[in-house]
Amino acid sequence: MRYTSKWQQFRKITLPLLSPTTFYALIITIINSFQVFDQIWIMTAGEPTADLVPVMVTEIYKNSFQYQKMGYATALSWILFAIIIGVTIFQNVMQKKWVHYE
Repeated sequence: MRYTSKWQQFRKITLPLLSPTTFYALIITIINSFQVFDQIWIMTAGEPTADLVPVMVTEIYKNSFQYQKMGYATALSWILFAIIIGVTIFQNVMQKKWVHYE
C-alpha cells in the first residue's frame, strides 16, 4: 500500500511503531517529575524562601530530618506512592487505546 503523503506515512506507520517507546518514556518522566528533589534543594540552598517551591519530596525531607516528624513524613511518602501508582495505573488503562504491540 502506498501512502500519498509523508504525514499519512508518519501517522499510520511511524507513530504506531513508536507508541510503546513513547508510553514507557512518558511513565518514567511523570514518575521522575514527582520525585524531583536534588535540583530544588541545590537551587534554593536547602531552604525554599517562604515555601515558594512546595514539592512533596522536599516536604518529606524537611518533616523527617529537620522537624523530626517521622510519622508525618512516612504518611507523606505513602501518599506520594499512592499518587504515582494511581498515575501509572491510569496510564496503563489508557495505553490500550494508543499503544500498539503488533
